[in-house]
Amino acid sequence: MAKLVWFRDDLRTLDNPALFHACEKDEGQVFAIYVISPTQWLRHHWSPSRIGLIRRRIEALTAELAALNIGLTVLMADTYSEIPELIASHCQANDIDHLFINKEVGFNEGKRDREVKAALQLLGVATVAYDTRAILPPGSVLTGKDKPFSVFTPFKKAWLRLFSSAGVSCLPRPKARQCHTLSSSHNEASSWPENIDVNNSQTVTEEQILGTLRQFVAEKVKDYHADRDVPAIAGTSALSPFLAIGAISARQCIARLLYQGSGDLSALSEGENVWLSELVWRDFYRHLIEAYPRLSMHRSFKPAYDSLQWCNDAQLFQQWCDGLTGYPLVDAGMRQLKHTGWMHNRLRMVVASFLTKHLLIDWRWGERYFMQQLVDGDLAANNGGWQWAASTGADSVPYFRIFNPLLQAKRFDPDGSFIRKWVPELKSLAVPEIFEPHKKGRNLLAGDYPMPVVIHAEARQRALAFYKGINDATLP
Repeated sequence: MAKLVWFRDDLRTLDNPALFHACEKDEGQVFAIYVISPTQWLRHHWSPSRIGLIRRRIEALTAELAALNIGLTVLMADTYSEIPELIASHCQANDIDHLFINKEVGFNEGKRDREVKAALQLLGVATVAYDTRAILPPGSVLTGKDKPFSVFTPFKKAWLRLFSSAGVSCLPRPKARQCHTLSSSHNEASSWPENIDVNNSQTVTEEQILGTLRQFVAEKVKDYHADRDVPAIAGTSALSPFLAIGAISARQCIARLLYQGSGDLSALSEGENVWLSELVWRDFYRHLIEAYPRLSMHRSFKPAYDSLQWCNDAQLFQQWCDGLTGYPLVDAGMRQLKHTGWMHNRLRMVVASFLTKHLLIDWRWGERYFMQQLVDGDLAANNGGWQWAASTGADSVPYFRIFNPLLQAKRFDPDGSFIRKWVPELKSLAVPEIFEPHKKGRNLLAGDYPMPVVIHAEARQRALAFYKGINDATLP
């Protein structure tokens, strides 16, 4: 009998429990599959750049698995509802007795996996699942009353205590199989959606991705606390797209961080500590979305905020999407997103605050648009980030904290270099004019750049009135 590994958001051969344990015994064949689901991906608003990255990663993974004498077959099921029958048929055709998977984040994904397991049970095929959704599995970091944390700081303290006692150990790549399995003829370009980003410059091999991690930890992480908020500086890890599709695990990231240093969390530098916090934030949001399924259903973490009557002006929303708000830093961030499929994290907070509090447009509109554009679109992180900015989420920014886009520009793009790159209409302007090209009494651009769609001071007062009266204490 043979084993089957179903790859999903775990497109790697290292630190992959499903793959490793499927290969633990030398005898027997091991097959691998990946399932393309175009309509389901569309429903989940996956971006063309994300799907393009997955395709390029699958091509590299196919070669990496071939070196282990494991063939990867790409199958297609238009929606999740078609997958149980598809996998059952594949198991029957290949004499499979065990399916190995790593769990995924999300309500629909959990439902799909339960249906696959039930379908395979009827055939006598066992499903073996491993929890790789976070560094510490969802449900393992709880309050003294065995409840999920809704505030990050105590979550992090509890997380650190558990992690310090458990430690981190990444699984090695399995040994090459003695018997070879061939990939199927389904590995053809016609199976993939047509409107995907086919940019071939993106790093996709496992060794290249690991090289990016090693270089960041060796050269950049020490300055991460200072550089991460400056969009003109390449001060971030650049690993978020690979984490989103599982080409590298968060466990590998923290293991490299400890390996590069003393191995002691208490001895981390300031930059290392800040990057560690970002990895713990990722766990925090993943724990929340599993504890509260409604977060996968377009609902606020704080139920009271579901009663907000957003303005939802379609024209203003489109100007925000196009980077034509008249606020240079906001527009620079939105144009970077549209052209590259990525946006600096500081700018994600700025533009999200602007959409929800300056324009009073529903955070769900922004959440959806981000997923449609981001190469690193991640359900839990994207939802958590948007609800944080809109003050509707767990441990979110207070509703009265409203980012001033002018001050944010002066602080995080002080010489205007990032704005000049992405808003070329302003490239001839010096500081401070570049931050306020239409300041009262000036008409520097003669209409080449739009006037501000709202006035900050007025928008702030309107937002405060909008949120007033919502019962902030109504928590799940």
